[in-house]
Amino acid sequence: MNEFWSSVTRWFNEKTSSPLYFTYLCFFITWNWKFFQIIFLESESLFKSPRIEYITSMLLISIPWFSPFELMINMIWRFLPPAIFTYLAIVHLPKVHKWAYNIHIKNYFDRKDLYRQEELAYERRKVKFLKGEAEAKKEQKEQREVIEKVMTDEDRLRAEYEEFEKAPSFYKFRNILETIYQYGGFIEEGHTTHADSGALAIAHTWGLINYSADENHITLTEKGKNFARIYLEKYPL
Repeated sequence: MNEFWSSVTRWFNEKTSSPLYFTYLCFFITWNWKFFQIIFLESESLFKSPRIEYITSMLLISIPWFSPFELMINMIWRFLPPAIFTYLAIVHLPKVHKWAYNIHIKNYFDRKDLYRQEELAYERRKVKFLKGEAEAKKEQKEQREVIEKVMTDEDRLRAEYEEFEKAPSFYKFRNILETIYQYGGFIEEGHTTHADSGALAIAHTWGLINYSADENHITLTEKGKNFARIYLEKYPL
């Protein structure tokens, strides 16, 4: 008996695991859904007559003038459409899938081609822009060289001073001038500090001051004197 049920189980597993039988079973249940609903899901309290009569009246196609073939017609109606759908699904659905996949692949590579074309166009525009930028910088350099050749020492001095004036700590230059002209250049006297460390830093890095040997006294360099002259023209002490 165990062998019988084992063979039945193997047969059932083979049939249900087959794409053909499994597909047909799915279509059969879907096509005859009302039959399975009445058999397994409806409550007996809803039946207006005994279950068999109720099922017969609800599900079977009745043809009075064709009664000898009524059972055959009902069997065909229940089993043939799922078989047709199974045939279409197994034979033609892969073809539809292949057709759809071919369209997907074509569109995918069309998008990649379009992306590469746009990327190439962008790189060409970038090269053109960089080339233009390089030419502009070269022209600027040439123009600066021409300007420097015709500039006087005073012009160069004032141009450098304008760059110094753009420095963030430029406003501290006033402290340097006050230290030199009001306190004789002494950074500290007793417990009093005259020069701000930030002012000393910017003036020293721009080459505007010199320190004494004891580093407590500062004087203006020649460049610092010229910068002080231009500064005082705009901002008198």
